[in-house]
Amino acid sequence: MLLLTLLLAAEAHYSSPYDAIGKAFDRCVDAAAESPDFDADYAQCSKAELKARDAALSRRYAIVMKRSSPAQRERLRASERLWIQERDQNCQAEANAFRAEANALKPGAWDHMFRTCLTRYTWKRTEWLETQ
Repeated sequence: MLLLTLLLAAEAHYSSPYDAIGKAFDRCVDAAAESPDFDADYAQCSKAELKARDAALSRRYAIVMKRSSPAQRERLRASERLWIQERDQNCQAEANAFRAEANALKPGAWDHMFRTCLTRYTWKRTEWLETQ
C-alpha cells in the first residue's frame, strides 16, 4: 500500500502522470535492488505500478465518458469490454508461452510476466484514451 501511495503522490510532480508512474517504479526497483528479498520487493513494485497505471486509465476513461454523447459512451463501453478481453487473452498467451521456462528459472516468474503485460496494455490504452 505504501508503494502505491508513493507512486500516486509522485504523479503530481511531473509534467505527465505516466512519466511520474514510470519514474516512481524505477525508484522502487532501485530500492528493491538493495533489499535482501529482491524478488518479493520487485513484485511489490510491479504490482504498485499496475495499480497506478490502472488508476490513471480509470481517471482518463471517466473524463472521456463525461464529455461524450450517449451514443459515444455506448461505443466506448463496448470498446472497453472488447479491449479487456483482448488484453487478458493476449497477456495469458504471452505469459503461457514462457511458463515452463520462466517458472523453472524462478518461481513466480509467470505472474511477473503476466503483470508486466497487463501494465503495458493498460499504459497503451490510457495513451489511446488521451486521443479520444
